[in-house]
Amino acid sequence: MKKLFVLMVIFTLVLAGCDENSNSSSTSLVVKNQSFTEITDVIWNNVTFSNNQYENSIKVGTNVTCDVKAGSGYIFFKRKSNPITARTKDLIIVENNQNIEFTFIDSTVIVEVNNANNNGTLGSVQSTVVWWDDAEGEMQPYFLKQRFVGYYKNGYDLPNSYYENFYSPKNGEKSIAVGGTNTALLHLKINLSKKAKLSFWYANKYYNTPFTTFSINGEQKAKWTTDIDWSFTEFILESGINDIIWEKKDGISGSSSAYYLSLDDILIYYTE
Repeated sequence: MKKLFVLMVIFTLVLAGCDENSNSSSTSLVVKNQSFTEITDVIWNNVTFSNNQYENSIKVGTNVTCDVKAGSGYIFFKRKSNPITARTKDLIIVENNQNIEFTFIDSTVIVEVNNANNNGTLGSVQSTVVWWDDAEGEMQPYFLKQRFVGYYKNGYDLPNSYYENFYSPKNGEKSIAVGGTNTALLHLKINLSKKAKLSFWYANKYYNTPFTTFSINGEQKAKWTTDIDWSFTEFILESGINDIIWEKKDGISGSSSAYYLSLDDILIYYTE
């Protein structure tokens, strides 16, 4: 109950200074929705725009005004119909003592957040993202998780961990940990209708002589036998069923110390 109360207070503070269908005399930004669909999770420069604090959305035919600090940034949002996570293509600039209006219409040009090469109008662009795991929400439905696999924020979330046995999360508050036993495994099985690209961040804490591997459809694509700080990599995936496996074979030292492979921002999107 205490955690829930804190979250409600934080969310209320974020929405402070925002009103539906109102005008402001200070520096403000008005976001209007005249498009075909409700838009949710609307944010400009860390300010959330919403019809109310319970739904976190701007309904069709409504607008929300927020007092903001002068600056520039994209408007990030999610399209409810034909879902996509996107942002405006152009920066929205607000200067001191200005009341700026921005209106979403079907022809507003947007960019998919997880694939900047995919852009088009709000009414027509299709999402190319097939899989996205940033470790910030609920655990994604992987095909197989062989202990230990889980999201972590710090060492308290990891069994038998010490600060030198894992890397702190890369992006956001959490990352994915694979390890903690002699063999730990994360298996993602995905069926693709056409060629796609897989990318992810990884970091590896190493112990003794075993190793950590990454494979696609039984073919080893990478092998890590040292400590590796956060690094980025990407691979091409062919159409059809793809078995993607991260396996850590050096995850424990005796019974009191565990070592981990860390993953973050696992992304798969169509390239054709």
